[in-house]
Amino acid sequence: MGLYGRAIEILDQAKNRFPNFAAQVYFNQGNIYLAQGMKEESIASYSQAISQQRSYSAPYLNRANIFVSIGQLEPALSDYRLFLQFDSSSPLAPQVRQMIAAIESEFAAREAAELAQQAEERIREIERQAETERQQREAEAQAREAQSQAQAAEDRRRDLLNSVFNSLGAASSTATGLGAGADSVINVDEEITIDSD
Repeated sequence: MGLYGRAIEILDQAKNRFPNFAAQVYFNQGNIYLAQGMKEESIASYSQAISQQRSYSAPYLNRANIFVSIGQLEPALSDYRLFLQFDSSSPLAPQVRQMIAAIESEFAAREAAELAQQAEERIREIERQAETERQQREAEAQAREAQSQAQAAEDRRRDLLNSVFNSLGAASSTATGLGAGADSVINVDEEITIDSD
């Protein structure tokens, strides 16, 4: 067991022997875990210290710093604010206020980036919709053009039929005027014989 392990063991014994100082004991355990890079255990110990003494400011500050180091900015912001609430006259207060301002600025930048992304998506959606409407207008124009061409073809066909019909009508009236006159008919009384060789 190394020095850190021995220190944790001693602090565990101190919690039982000095219950009135449990918050300070948990805080020191958190510091030992942090020195070993054991961030989860540090957070748990600082949380225990806070549960023992809610107004104890030091665990809030250390826990906030760990939250920042692992990218959990929301709980860090909350802890920094609680630190200032309980110890606004701390010599570290100006740096903590700077951290709060930096985190709030980060949140504002993230929100602005999210809004910009939403705006870009909306623009793309509008462009897609405009393209769809343009294509629809083109398709409608092509359909109207095809309908117009079909109507023109139908009109030409009807005109041609009418022309042919009129021509046939005129020809038929001329044909009824043509007839075989009685004087041009030849009477044949002879018998016709057909050879069947």
